[in-house]
Amino acid sequence: MNRTSFYGEIYTTDSEIVRSTLAEWLHADDLKTRVKIFGEHIVYEGDNIYVFAENSTQPGQRNFLFQGHTGAGLDETRQKLEQLRDLFKARNIKSDFDYVVVNESGEEISEEFQVR
Repeated sequence: MNRTSFYGEIYTTDSEIVRSTLAEWLHADDLKTRVKIFGEHIVYEGDNIYVFAENSTQPGQRNFLFQGHTGAGLDETRQKLEQLRDLFKARNIKSDFDYVVVNESGEEISEEFQVR
């Protein structure tokens, strides 16, 4: 079964803002947060979506990297990522996302699209 994969960057180091914004976007309070020696992970697994965000205190990676996948099609994924971008924008945080349809083997089978 095909799914839509997405990934991008959230230009902040504030893990609480990222966690609360993702919780609002996903309509979920059960995001798993794990603090590690060199950064944080935020994970959410829902019925039709998986989200993973991480930051690092290592030199060169200060922002949150964001990735996941959904069973939704391209149009619905674009709309959801635009909503997320707008939530971050309302908090004065820049974010960029790319998304693409992949097959069961993880091979890209569509053009790659962007939400900026």
